Amino acid sequence: SLALAPDGRLWVSNTGSASLSIINTGTLTVATTIPLARGSRPYGLALAPDASAAFVALEGAGLVLRLSPSTGAILAARDVGLHTRHVAVSAASDRVYLS
Repeated sequence: SLALAPDGRLWVSNTGSASLSIINTGTLTVATTIPLARGSRPYGLALAPDASAAFVALEGAGLVLRLSPSTGAILAARDVGLHTRHVAVSAASDRVYLS
């Protein structure tokens, strides 16, 4: 999955390697790689429109993570059950939707 951040960087979920890559779209280079737990299977990505957070669904771990959009640091994790794949954030940035 791909998600374009308000700052112009492109977030990419790497399901097989259990990581996220943040791409500098100006230079087309990987600015940051965020390692995740082995077997977590990151899939869906969404960034809050107000730039307050990034969210990723971990299909294999049954979690959704809230990440800092500037550093990629994990701010919170919530158990949502296995096989959750898609993430969306409301326009007001006050709700996260999962499927």
